[in-house]
Amino acid sequence: MTSDGVSGDQQGGSGSNAAEDRHAVAERRFGTGSGGSRRAFGVKAGVGVAAVLGLGAAAAVLILPAHATDTPELVLRHYLQATLVDHDATAAAVLTCQTPQLDVIEQWEQDLAAREQRYDLPPLHVDMSTFTASRTGRQVTATTKIAVSLIVDGQLQQRLTRAYTFGLLKHGGWKVCSAAEAD
Repeated sequence: MTSDGVSGDQQGGSGSNAAEDRHAVAERRFGTGSGGSRRAFGVKAGVGVAAVLGLGAAAAVLILPAHATDTPELVLRHYLQATLVDHDATAAAVLTCQTPQLDVIEQWEQDLAAREQRYDLPPLHVDMSTFTASRTGRQVTATTKIAVSLIVDGQLQQRLTRAYTFGLLKHGGWKVCSAAEAD
C-alpha cells in the first residue's frame, strides 16, 4: 500500500472476459459431450446468465458520458452519484479499481438506503465540495467534503456532511480505489 491509500496491485478492469472464463470453467467441470442434455442445458443457462450480467456492466459503460473518466474529480462525482444516490452497484463498479477498498462508503450507502426505505424518503441529493488533490504519476489522493441532503417540497430538511480521502488510479481512465474518513 502506498502512502496515498492505493495499493500497487490495484488496477481497473471491466472483466470483459468473465463470460468466456465462466464458460471455460463450466466446460472443464461438467463437459458438454457426454454429460447428458440436462448438464449441457445447465452449462448453457449459466453462460447465458453470465452474458446478461456482462451486458449490464457494458450498458453502464455506455451510459457514462465520454468525458466521465477524464479527471479524478469527475470520476469521484459519478461514483458518489451511482453509489449514494442511485444505489447502482453496477454503475459504481465501472468507476472503481478491480479490488477497491471502499467499505466505508459502501457502509454509508447501505445506511442511507435503509433510511430511505424505512422512512419512505425521496431520493437524497449529494454534493461534493472543497475537492483538493495531489497527484503522483498515475495516482491521486483527493480529499473532499460530501454533503448528503434531504429535500422535501423544495425545502432542506436535513443535511449531513462528512470528509473523506479517496485514492484514485489512472488505468484506462481514472478509477476510485480506496476511501477513508478524513480527519
